[in-house]
Amino acid sequence: MDKKLRNFLYKKIKLAGMEYRILDLIFLAGIILSGFMMRISLKSVVTVDYSYFLERWVGELKINGFGALKEDFYNYNPPYMVILYFISVLKVNPLTGIKVVSCFFDIIIAVTVAAIVKNITKSKQHTMIAFGAAWMLPTVVANGAMWGQCDSIYTSFIMLAIYYILKEKPGKSMIFYGIAFGFKMQSLFILPAFLILWSKRKVKLIHFLNIPLMYFISLLPAVFAGKSFHDTIGLYVGQTKDGSELSYNWPGLYEIFGVDSFYEHYGIAAMCFVVGILMCVMFYLAYKNYEVTKRRMIDTFFYIAMVALYFLPHMHERYGYVGGIIAIIVGVINTKKLYIPVLHVIASYGAYQAWLSDHRIVPFWVYSFMLFYIIIDYGIYIFKDINKEKLAYQSNESKTFDQCLIDLLHKEYRFGKMQVTFLHLLLILGVSVVGLVMRFCFIDYQESGFNEYWSPIIAAMKDANSLNDFIKSLNDYIPIYIIAFYLLSYLPVKLLYSVKAILIIFDFIMAIMSGAIIYDITKNNTKTIGIYSIMLFIPTVVINSAMCSRFEVVCAVAILCTIYFINKGKPAKGMFFYGIAFMMNLQSLFVFPALMVLALLKKINLRHFLFIPLMYFIGILPAIISGIPFSKLVLTEILKITKLPTLSLSYPNIYQILGTNDFVEVYSVSGIWLTLGIMMGIMFYVSGSRINVTKEFVVQLFLIFLLISVCFLPFMKESYAYIVDIIAVLFAFTKKEKFYIPILQIFISFSAYSLVLAEYINVPIIVHSFLTIYLVFDIGKDVCRYVKKNQISKLVTSQ
Repeated sequence: MDKKLRNFLYKKIKLAGMEYRILDLIFLAGIILSGFMMRISLKSVVTVDYSYFLERWVGELKINGFGALKEDFYNYNPPYMVILYFISVLKVNPLTGIKVVSCFFDIIIAVTVAAIVKNITKSKQHTMIAFGAAWMLPTVVANGAMWGQCDSIYTSFIMLAIYYILKEKPGKSMIFYGIAFGFKMQSLFILPAFLILWSKRKVKLIHFLNIPLMYFISLLPAVFAGKSFHDTIGLYVGQTKDGSELSYNWPGLYEIFGVDSFYEHYGIAAMCFVVGILMCVMFYLAYKNYEVTKRRMIDTFFYIAMVALYFLPHMHERYGYVGGIIAIIVGVINTKKLYIPVLHVIASYGAYQAWLSDHRIVPFWVYSFMLFYIIIDYGIYIFKDINKEKLAYQSNESKTFDQCLIDLLHKEYRFGKMQVTFLHLLLILGVSVVGLVMRFCFIDYQESGFNEYWSPIIAAMKDANSLNDFIKSLNDYIPIYIIAFYLLSYLPVKLLYSVKAILIIFDFIMAIMSGAIIYDITKNNTKTIGIYSIMLFIPTVVINSAMCSRFEVVCAVAILCTIYFINKGKPAKGMFFYGIAFMMNLQSLFVFPALMVLALLKKINLRHFLFIPLMYFIGILPAIISGIPFSKLVLTEILKITKLPTLSLSYPNIYQILGTNDFVEVYSVSGIWLTLGIMMGIMFYVSGSRINVTKEFVVQLFLIFLLISVCFLPFMKESYAYIVDIIAVLFAFTKKEKFYIPILQIFISFSAYSLVLAEYINVPIIVHSFLTIYLVFDIGKDVCRYVKKNQISKLVTSQ
C-alpha cells in the first residue's frame, strides 16, 4: 500500500514544459488553497477608501450608467472605471466584486512571476517557490482581498511586460507596459529601465510608441461617454497635484527627516533630486559595456523601481507593490539575496498596517533605513557584477536608426583634457539643467531674519557721508561679505535673488573644481563627470546656497583650489587660495592642521604660510583704514562664538551626547583643548613618519581634521560641516570602498539642517552624534593604516 501510494505521489506529469510529480502538484494545490482561504477570510473588511471612493463610484455608475464616465466624480483612469461599471450592472455586492477582480489579477501576477523565474532558472523548485511567494505575499493579499485596491491590475501587466522582454519580444512587452500605464501612472517608475535596455539593443524606439497608443486607447471609454479628451488626460495631471505631505505612509527618505518639512519648497526640488539620481544611474548602466543577461535585466528593473520610489515625494504605501513583486524574483533567482524580499515585505506591510489600523507600531524611520539598505546593498551588487567584465563597445553591423543613435551615444569627443562620449556630455547637460531647476525651487525662500539683519546695514552704508562712515557701518560681520552685499543691493533685482544667483554660480564652480581634483588623481573621465553630477545634488549644498543664502560655498571653493594646487605641486598657489578661505571664514582653520602636516612632510614650504595673514589683512584693510581697531576685527568671530549659551548649535557631535546646556563655560574651554590635543596626536603620528604622500592621502588628511573639528569642538552649527560633506565625497571617489562615508556624513549634516529649518527630525539626534564619532574613528583608523603601509623605508626595503 505504502509503495503504491509512494509510486503514485512520485509519478511525473509534464505541465507547461516541465515535469512535475503528483506530490509537487498536491503541494501547489495546498498553496493555492491557502491563498484563497486567506483572501476569503478578509472579504468582509471595509476600509475608508472603499466607503469614501469606490462604493460611491459604483453607486454613481449604477444610477447613471456608462454615461456617468463623462462626469468628474472619479480620479482613476477610465479602464478601471469600466471594470467598476461592469460590477455595477451585475447583481453582486460591489465590495465582493471589486475584491474578486483584484484577486483574479493576483493569480495572473503569481503565474507570470513563476513564468519569469522558470525562464531564467529552468528550475521546477524555483518556479514553484516564486509562484507561492507571489500568491501568498502579505502585501498582495492585503492590497486586494482586504483593502479592495487595484494595484494588482497594473502590476500584472508590468510583469507581463518584463516576461516578454526576457522572451525577446519587445513589441508585446511594450504593449503590456502601455496597458499598465493606462491603468496607473505609477507604472512610470520603471520606464528608465526600459530606456536602459534600449541602449543595450533589447528594445527599439518604435516599440515605445505602444505606450502612448495603449494609453490613448485606455482613454476612449470616457471620451465615448462624453468627457473631453483634455479633461480625461487631466486625470493623471490631477494626481500629481494630490497631497500636501512629502510622504503618505511609504517609508522613503522623507520619513527620516519629516514628511511635512517645507513641503512647498521641498516637493518640486525633491522631484529634481530624483531625476538627477536616475540620470546618474541610467548613464552608468547605459555607458558600461557588459553582457545583458536575463538576470541583469531583472536587476535593472528592481533597482530602478526601488530608487524612484524611495526618493520621490508624495508616495503612498501601495506604490511599493511593484518593487515587492520584483523583489521576490530577485530573491528566488539569486538565493544569496533572499533577505531582499524579506526586508522589503517587512517595510511594506508595516506601511500597510499603519494606514489600515491608523497607528504605527515601529517608527517609520526604521523601515526607511531598511529600504535604504536594500538600495545601497543592491547598488553595490550591480556595480560589482557589471564591472566583472571589461568589454569594449562594439557597434552592430546593421545601421538602423536605433543603432545609429546608440553609436552616437558612444561616440568620443575631446572635452578639455578628457576624451568623453556623447553620453558623458548628455549627463553633464542634464544634471546641470536639473541642478539649476532644483535650486530655482528655493528662489523665494527667505531664511528668518534675512531682511531684519541686512536691511539696516545696507541702509547705513548707503547713507554714509564718508568712507569712514561707510566702513564703520559694517557692523560685526566679515568686511568682504558686507561690501559684496552692498554692491549687490544696487542691482535692479531683489537682493535675495542676486545673492542666491552668485551663490548658485559658486555651486557650479565648486562642482567643477571637485571634478578637476578627481581627474588629477584618477585620470578617469567617468569619475570626473560623476563627482560633478553628485556635487550638484548634495542636499546640504543646495540648501546652504539656494535656500539659506549662506556663503560657505565660497570658502569651500577656495579650499578645493588649495587641495588642487597642492596636488599639482604648486603649494604657493594652494596657500594663496587658503589665505582667501581664511579671509572669508574662520572655519577654514579646521583644515589648518592638515596643511601643517604637509609642510612637515615637505609638500609645502613654510614661507607659503605667509599668504594666510597677507590675505586676511587685505580682507580687513578697508575696516582698518576707517579706524576700527585691529584687535576688534581679529576677535569679531571669536567673540560672537564665546557669547553662545549652548555647547552645540544643532550639529550632532559629542555635546549632544553629554548635554548641550550643562557646564557650558568649562566644557567649551576644555573641548577646544581636547580637540587640539587629538589633532596634535595625529599631526605627531603622521609627520613623525617618513611616508610617501599621495594625492589621495592629501584629501584624506583634510577629511580627518575636518571630522575631528566638527565632532569635538563646541558651538558647532549645521553649516560648519558644509566643507566636510564635500571633502567626504571627494574621499569616496578616491577610495571607492569608503562609499558609505559621504552617505553617513551628508545624512548627519542634512539632519542638522532639518533640525534648524523644520525644528524637528524623526531620528533622535543622539543617533547622528554617535555616527559622527564613528566617522572620526573610521577615517582615523584609515589614516593610521596608510601611514604604516606607506613609510618610505618600508617601501624601499620591499623594492
